[in-house]
Amino acid sequence: MLQETFDSLAQDRDMTTVLLSAITAERERRGQPQAPRRPRRGGGGRGKVDYASPEHAGEPHRGRITEAEKSYVREHLDEVNRRLRGKGMRTIDADDPTMRERYGLLEQIRY
Repeated sequence: MLQETFDSLAQDRDMTTVLLSAITAERERRGQPQAPRRPRRGGGGRGKVDYASPEHAGEPHRGRITEAEKSYVREHLDEVNRRLRGKGMRTIDADDPTMRERYGLLEQIRY
């Protein structure tokens, strides 16, 4: 079938809109939740999170931990852990070897 012929079946509406409406109606009929919307790349959404900032330092995230984030966590570990605990997130345990390495806490431990 030609694209023009297919599009003409939608009459006065855009075929993409017709198809999306049909998918939504079928999901509702089956009792399935709507598919979650994903933010589009390049615009809108929350934007990049600055994990070196006081509001987000130490939060779990994918990607590498910058020197700025490590430095902030080292200098404000108690404050960061209070904020993380308040948000229900895991805290940074200076006794955990993985955490010590991840945030550069090795320098702070003196035996």
